[in-house]
Amino acid sequence: FPQNLITKKPYRGINVMLLNTLPYPHSYYLTYNQIHKLGANVKEGERPYFVVFWKWLEKQGEIIVEGKKPTQIPMLRYYQVFNITQVEGIPTDYLPSS
Repeated sequence: FPQNLITKKPYRGINVMLLNTLPYPHSYYLTYNQIHKLGANVKEGERPYFVVFWKWLEKQGEIIVEGKKPTQIPMLRYYQVFNITQVEGIPTDYLPSS
């Protein structure tokens, strides 16, 4: 399953399908910020792929009445990720062994 190289968290939901369809030998991905923090660079001409993150948030400032659930609103974000084969200069201690 595809996963983030730094956090080792596997992607879930639609992201699994989106990332598994890509033609890369490794299933590890990084965001641009993670690449920058490692001191690595995206190879010239490479393009990112989108992943989606969402969760329910409780509405701020709402008075909670006993017996009534607080109102929840969905939060949706998307991130651009790169496969590790699209990146050069990743320190070897971060790379997978195979």
